[in-house]
Parts: sequence; structure tokens; C-alpha cells
Amino acid sequence: MGMEADIKISKLMRGLGALLCILIIFMLALNIFTLRNHLPLDVTLQIALLLIVFGPVCYLGYIPGKFLDVLPKFLVKAIKLDFSSKN
Repeated sequence: MGMEADIKISKLMRGLGALLCILIIFMLALNIFTLRNHLPLDVTLQIALLLIVFGPVCYLGYIPGKFLDVLPKFLVKAIKLDFSSKN
């Protein structure tokens, strides 16, 4: 099995990802503290997993090759194609 190289992410995409994470956290906090109808547990867990994946990628500025090694090959090819077409 070959080791995948790290994929660098542009500053614009990092900024948009960070903004998305902040908006998701704000909406979740607003829902928890103001509404009486709380989100179901499964939706809250999905939001937490989304933030666990997007947060470090936006902070680091790249997708580590170790993470890409555990993904299916068709998904790695799609990610590489998407980021290579942006540069």
C-alpha cells in the first residue's frame, strides 16, 4: 500500500471552512440555550463529528497523508482532483 502525500489547502478554503465551523458552533449554541426543542442526540453527534474532521483541517491547512491512507481510493482520487483543479 502506497503512502499518500499531504494535500495543501488554499487560504480561501481554510477561511471558508473556519467560518463554517464557527457558524455551526454558533447555531448549535443558539439552539441549546434558547429553544425548548433541543436537537436529537444523533444530530448533535453528527455535528460533533463534522467539527472534529473540519476543525483540524482548517487549522493545519492541509489534509494529512495518514488520513488519506485510511480512506477508500475513489474518495482520495476525488479529493485530489478537486484540490488540484483549484490551484
